[in-house]
Amino acid sequence: MPDESQKNDAKFTDDKITNGAWKNEQNADDIRKFFTLLAVCHTVIPETKKDKIHYQASSPDEAALVKAARAVGFEFIVSFIDTS
Repeated sequence: MPDESQKNDAKFTDDKITNGAWKNEQNADDIRKFFTLLAVCHTVIPETKKDKIHYQASSPDEAALVKAARAVGFEFIVSFIDTS
């Protein structure tokens, strides 16, 4: 499991959604769906090194979106490849 220092390595802060505050917003379900999609709809590969997750991405933008999702609490930790 990654340490807390990685939770906001995207350098992203918004008092309305960080630290779980998004759950209190009127459109919490939309926010949850949005960040779930950011966390899982990509080609990023997570690699765990010394109990820290590092993302290998095809572009800096793609990595930034996954890191932003992690900063809000939607962490991508493993990838499964369907070979069927």
